[in-house]
Amino acid sequence: MESLFAVRPVGRCDGVGWATLDLSASYLTVFDTMPPTAVQVSGPFYLVRLANTALDECRRRMQNELFGHHGRKDDPL
Repeated sequence: MESLFAVRPVGRCDGVGWATLDLSASYLTVFDTMPPTAVQVSGPFYLVRLANTALDECRRRMQNELFGHHGRKDDPL
């Protein structure tokens, strides 16, 4: 699938100062290549989701290191 930026005339994206995106790999690729001077901004939903995912991965890793198994109902984590 061709990006919307790719079908625009050359130089059209030069004036883009910032752009919002949803942190997926395909959006990151487009914004890294098409408007190279634009600042990438993400919405709060995606930042909170990313933080929750990192926190959950950390909790799971600590659970396995401390107790040697995945979480159970009576475990403190």
